[in-house]
Amino acid sequence: TTDLVRRESGHPDMYPERGGRVDVLATDIDLFDLEYLDPLTGQWTETWDTTQAVGQAARLPLQVRVLLVLNGGQRSSAGRGRKTIRFVSKIPIPIQKPLTFATQ
Repeated sequence: TTDLVRRESGHPDMYPERGGRVDVLATDIDLFDLEYLDPLTGQWTETWDTTQAVGQAARLPLQVRVLLVLNGGQRSSAGRGRKTIRFVSKIPIPIQKPLTFATQ
């Protein structure tokens, strides 16, 4: 079983996998996928990397499309398995240039 969780910490640090409060948002995930809307091409892309000189250097996508598919829900009429539950959302990104902070 794969769960979707959110970890939140009042004290951001360099260790994103440790500490903070963890909340389970959804259980039994079949698929979690992100796509990014490129403002230059108007096309959706599966990856986004602002740190590379090629590609999306120093810029952000216009939107992020989130696809979440959960196992479960009501049983099919034949009684075999369960139907999946599919959620799709598009989230606008209100800034176009990434924030730059010194990291140590």
